[in-house]
Amino acid sequence: MKFARFPRFVLVAVLALASAAVAQQGGSSKARPATKAAPATSGAVKSIDARVSKLQESFLRETFDIAKQYEMVGQFERAKSMYETLLKLDETMPGVKEKVEQLTEQMFEAIEFEYELDVSKGWVQPGAYALAKRAARIAANGSYEFNLGTKASPEGFRNEDPTSGLIDGIPVGTLVGMLLVDGKPTKPFAIGSSHEWTPEKNGLLMLKINAPSGHRSTGTLKVKLSGFGRLSNR
Repeated sequence: MKFARFPRFVLVAVLALASAAVAQQGGSSKARPATKAAPATSGAVKSIDARVSKLQESFLRETFDIAKQYEMVGQFERAKSMYETLLKLDETMPGVKEKVEQLTEQMFEAIEFEYELDVSKGWVQPGAYALAKRAARIAANGSYEFNLGTKASPEGFRNEDPTSGLIDGIPVGTLVGMLLVDGKPTKPFAIGSSHEWTPEKNGLLMLKINAPSGHRSTGTLKVKLSGFGRLSNR
């Protein structure tokens, strides 16, 4: 049995048994005369409720124990998945939310590296690729000189559009990112000083500042990449 699928398997099994019981109840009347159920006493119902409660507690305890074992052997992603399953079943379970947050940080630290971005360039590859369904984080710090490198006359910009190359909806000068998925660019997104998300697909990360084409900005930004895969030739 694969422990990572254990919770879903148990829930499916319980639902299947319940459905079978309902089907048997609804379909048996044609095969044989219906029998009246014995009147339930409060004591009998309490006894059944107690068994259900005991089963639930046992299941949650076993799932928590499996998650801890995954954590101990360094399988942080599997451990996190188990803890997240527990939260869906019982969001009040003490310590589980904190475990998810702790493991998220550990996963980031396990795959973390820095890149120095030259802002004078256009889209560049920092040697990182996003992994589908895995949380990723980009953090940046530093400052640079923003320079349009464009001159205007009393007539304004006659020969060129000074906003050409800017990404709509994102403030000018902001650090932006984009993924190349199967070689095709996806919609750019704002990063700023920090951005965290879970990509839907694998993709090669691209970075630049949101500046118009032909700008002459100078300087570098230090970018910390967490949760990404790293290209081996970097």
